[in-house]
Amino acid sequence: MLSLFGSILQFRIAAAAGIGGVAAGSSSMLAVSWIGAASVAIAVFIAAVSFSLIHSSHKMIATK
Repeated sequence: MLSLFGSILQFRIAAAAGIGGVAAGSSSMLAVSWIGAASVAIAVFIAAVSFSLIHSSHKMIATK
């Protein structure tokens, strides 16, 4: 299982590098920076929602 996780991680890094290379070649570096910042903001929002759902589910289980 651990080697599968490592392989998937390497594939994702390669895919991100490929997407970044295409984006950098077809638009300005300023646009790529804004796209990266927007991606990070979306990831932080998803993580915050995910952690709050996990926290609320643990709280509900503890009160039962």
